[in-house]
Amino acid sequence: MNKPTSVPPNGGGGVRQRLLRGTLLKWSEVDGYFDRDGVRPVEGPYLLWAMENGYQRWKAQILVDEIIDKPLPDLDQLNGAIPKSEWEPGLDGHPRIPYSHQYCVYLLDPNDGQFFTLMNSTVGMRMLWESLAERWEVMRHLRGADVIAVVNLATRPFRTAKWGIKYRPDLKILEWRKPGGGGGDRLAGPVAPRPQLPPAPSAPPAPSAQTSTPAPAPAPMPGASTSPHAPPPPPRSANPPAPPPPPPARPAPSGEQKKTDGLAFLDEVKPPTLREELNDDLPFK
Repeated sequence: MNKPTSVPPNGGGGVRQRLLRGTLLKWSEVDGYFDRDGVRPVEGPYLLWAMENGYQRWKAQILVDEIIDKPLPDLDQLNGAIPKSEWEPGLDGHPRIPYSHQYCVYLLDPNDGQFFTLMNSTVGMRMLWESLAERWEVMRHLRGADVIAVVNLATRPFRTAKWGIKYRPDLKILEWRKPGGGGGDRLAGPVAPRPQLPPAPSAPPAPSAQTSTPAPAPAPMPGASTSPHAPPPPPRSANPPAPPPPPPARPAPSGEQKKTDGLAFLDEVKPPTLREELNDDLPFK
């Protein structure tokens, strides 16, 4: 199955593409998601903008080479051509291969246009990349080449042969959408309603000419005190005190904020049916 093609955020323009675009987004099993400044991003929603993979070589924490052009060369032959005396130690103290296979997922915040690159060479990142690539390719065949996934940042467990249950980064697909036919005006999202002026106070009704005699006083209720020495009821205030305002809402943590106004320019896409998935209704070519 073919993988989703890369779509650069700047549309190309002859600029040499790199694996890292926008803000680098990292993930660790201890700290979760964080950007290059250590700030936790919002949970979502994000648009799955594109996917890419390639080789990188780092030396003294400096990127010295990057290979993106397809087809990629053989990774073992590439690393075998470099003397092991030039291999740097890894986190475990053993020599680390110079070139690593990096898997990249590009995410776009539809509300403010911020662009992220979720990138790593771990087994968990490769599993996420391959799963997204397959699901995206299926939906493109079913719903069109311009279909886009709306995702949230998530975490998923997986079983390893050596360490048992571990966790890896994951992207929870909320829905599938595609650009609508409303044009650029729909990019602005929903329009806020105009403020309405309060209604003008109405004049009190004029007294009727037929009510010349005063209405009789109501009879006392049974059991009510009619003693002239009974204290009169307290006067009723014409303007009762207003109830106290509710306490201000606490701001949600950055990882829990969800905004959907930025999705207003995208049309909803029908999810695949069970028949399309199990029968021979997938129009693969």
